[in-house]
Amino acid sequence: MALQSITKDELRERVDLLAVIGRHVRLQKAGLEHRGLCPFHTEKTPSFYVNPEKGLWYCRGACGTGGDVFRFVMLAEKLDFREAAELLANQLGFTLQTSQSEVRRADRRDRLGELLRLTAELYERALWNGEGGAVAREYLTQRGLTPSISRQFRLGYAPPGWDSLTRYLQRQGLSLADAEEAGLLKRRERGEGWYDRFRARVMFPIVDPQGRVVGFGGRVIDPHDEPKYLNSPESEIFNKRRLLYGLPHALDHLGQQVLVVEGYMDVIALHQHGQRNAVATLGTSLTGEHLRLLRRHTAQVVLCYDGDKAGVAATERAAAAFIEEGVDGRVLSLPGGQDPDDYLRSAGSAAFAQLLQDPPDLVDYRLRAALAASDGSAGGQQEAVLAAVTAVLADITDAPRQAQLVQRVAEWWAGQAIGLQEEFERTLTRTLRQRRGTVRGGARQTPRAAATAGRGELVAERLLAVLVQQPILVTAASAAGEQLVSPVHRELFAALAALPPGGDLAAALERCGEAASVLAARLACEPAETAPLQRLLDELACEALERQAAELRARREGLASEDFDELVALSRQLTEVLQNLERSRQALLRTDGMR
Repeated sequence: MALQSITKDELRERVDLLAVIGRHVRLQKAGLEHRGLCPFHTEKTPSFYVNPEKGLWYCRGACGTGGDVFRFVMLAEKLDFREAAELLANQLGFTLQTSQSEVRRADRRDRLGELLRLTAELYERALWNGEGGAVAREYLTQRGLTPSISRQFRLGYAPPGWDSLTRYLQRQGLSLADAEEAGLLKRRERGEGWYDRFRARVMFPIVDPQGRVVGFGGRVIDPHDEPKYLNSPESEIFNKRRLLYGLPHALDHLGQQVLVVEGYMDVIALHQHGQRNAVATLGTSLTGEHLRLLRRHTAQVVLCYDGDKAGVAATERAAAAFIEEGVDGRVLSLPGGQDPDDYLRSAGSAAFAQLLQDPPDLVDYRLRAALAASDGSAGGQQEAVLAAVTAVLADITDAPRQAQLVQRVAEWWAGQAIGLQEEFERTLTRTLRQRRGTVRGGARQTPRAAATAGRGELVAERLLAVLVQQPILVTAASAAGEQLVSPVHRELFAALAALPPGGDLAAALERCGEAASVLAARLACEPAETAPLQRLLDELACEALERQAAELRARREGLASEDFDELVALSRQLTEVLQNLERSRQALLRTDGMR
């Protein structure tokens, strides 16, 4: 008998969130929530919370991630959304109902996936069974890779002919247009037809967390060929910003630390030498999406890029993502600027493991690099050092940590016998204070404005916490939507505002991005906000006016004295804002007086 179909929303209503999570986590009731050890990272104290009423869960520990039942199954079972929904439907005795567009998209993804799977098998056979693969096998041997590790990573060989793969796919009766979309073939510029994208290369299949081939990287064997590495282009199923080479092999070995390197060969060599927590980006910088993916599985991310200028620049680019995502970032620099593959072959796995015991954190690494780059004895050195280290220290929001590093830099400065430590420390501190503002509306935000913005973000989260816990109040808070600054806060507020009375919050979050969904999950799983709604609305209004006043002051201070008319106009605007601010403060006092 055919299974009855069920929609995604009906499935969410029927599924028991506690039962689904309970298959992976031993949950205990804690107030209105349930808690347990997070299944996505190692911990001894429970930090994983579930709010069954809202249909949401959140990890307050190292992961910092959360979501609904579908997202939990996606992470726990390493499935995409559709696969997770189908699994849940089948467990309840249903089949998932899908729209025609979803069916077409899933069919296209399946076709591309099948093409990539067959191509990976063809390349593997060409490496191990064909005479033409002898040159590739010899190359891998010279690089120190054993047949066992090469087979484990499913390495292959793309023959040198222009149409070897093209003819094979034709014989299989497969669509060459689909093969072009999958990044396997390229259309001829003159005449009709296609030719192979990858030729005379060692092939590295790129596999997603579910173990499916989604793309390829190809490395030349002849050193005179260009480009040295060639990756699949972006496609329906291949997104470099969301994939890491070697991750499926590393997942069971991450523990408290993951090692991120630059190249495929580095990953394979590290795994061969027992360092099985290694992964690599796919010819792109480490992104926030990469870090969010890794943060679900481990607490610390160690960068081990090549010691050349490109590797140093890649490390510097990654710094912003680490700061934004709040991930513990470390940097491992190998002696002599070697890459991991070269170092392993020269020094061995024991020496590498020793270096990995306590790598310096990202800030220390950047600080040392900045000081080294500005080293010299010219009269203008102080300006060079200040510029270099300020760029690093300004990113640190922890005031005690920043002060500690300022003192360390000043001690270094005195050790160079260039100038007095106390004078340099004062100058650096003053420079950092001036740098704390960000550019907004063409004028530099003052420290006072920056602090006001920070308070406003805090009030906004408290307000959103009330609305997540009691969505019925969102109508009374409609004016707050225009006073929210953060795009994530605005996105969550819009989803709450669109929620019908008695609607499903978890379903409404489908319209949100990951950051807004995770924020909603966190607010739903935290202790209830006790401040009255009106108190928070008044406080948010005050913060918005204070921010506006601070920005007007900054614009006025940035004008030259001859800009008289504009100075007068800004002063009038500022006076009006300050009057409104005073009225809002009085309203806030009245609200407090009624409590």
